[in-house]
Amino acid sequence: MKSVASKLREKIEVLIVVGIGGSYLGARAAEEMIRGLYANDKVELIYVGNTISSTYTSQVKEYLSKKEFGIVNISKSGTTTEPGIAFRVFKELLEQKVGKEEAVSRIVAVTDKAKGALKTLADNEGYETFVIPDDIGGRYSVLTPVGIFPLLVAGVDVDAMFNGAKKARKDTTDLENNEAYKYAVARYLLNTKHGYKSETLVSYELQMQMFTE
Repeated sequence: MKSVASKLREKIEVLIVVGIGGSYLGARAAEEMIRGLYANDKVELIYVGNTISSTYTSQVKEYLSKKEFGIVNISKSGTTTEPGIAFRVFKELLEQKVGKEEAVSRIVAVTDKAKGALKTLADNEGYETFVIPDDIGGRYSVLTPVGIFPLLVAGVDVDAMFNGAKKARKDTTDLENNEAYKYAVARYLLNTKHGYKSETLVSYELQMQMFTE
């Protein structure tokens, strides 16, 4: 995966990340927390496929007119409406810009290992593919190719991310030191014993805004 990301990174200024829900939120939350909101790195990530706004799509297309770009399409099935439309729009734009053969080398699919519309398309077109694990849900998939590939292209130190994740797991094995566990217990008791049925989580730190999504 690192070699594919590195080769793509050398060709482009912008990576279009096509996805909706957990297919893009993990990567975006991690990118913004780690790089900040206005990172001046070589490759910029732009997220599409999470809205059907024609205004937003037109603005992105206009922005890309003077940029070298690639695409990563992240979808388990490849049949969700919003990312499906977005991928077709930006795939066509890329092919018009660099030609079909070069476009193939700039498109990556992250999808099911064996089935689905996106897997079939990727195999037929010759796109590089990486697998979405069957047993990990979208919003928990940031440490799989769903999140790691876009972050690699963006230049994020994913080895440091994995080391941090391993340390966090080690540090939270003891439930007395596991803040998430203690929060869950407290929340359960507040709900079942004291009748607090609803809760609002608010982040005033803009770099963590997508984390709350």
